[in-house]
Amino acid sequence: MREAVGAAMTAMERAEYDAAILGLREALDERDLATAWPEGRALPPEAAVAAAVEAPTGAGSQPGP
Repeated sequence: MREAVGAAMTAMERAEYDAAILGLREALDERDLATAWPEGRALPPEAAVAAAVEAPTGAGSQPGP
């Protein structure tokens, strides 16, 4: 979405993004990631949000306040 509107990430957002990408690379093999990445990018925003809300949390994740 940021690319569509030309919005840059803050340093904190970039660090969180980089950590999330590292987690994906550790959780998925390269073939699965190469398949899932373009599929995710092709989702309409509403579907991407719905998928994120429904996604299971990682081990050790803490629920929000």
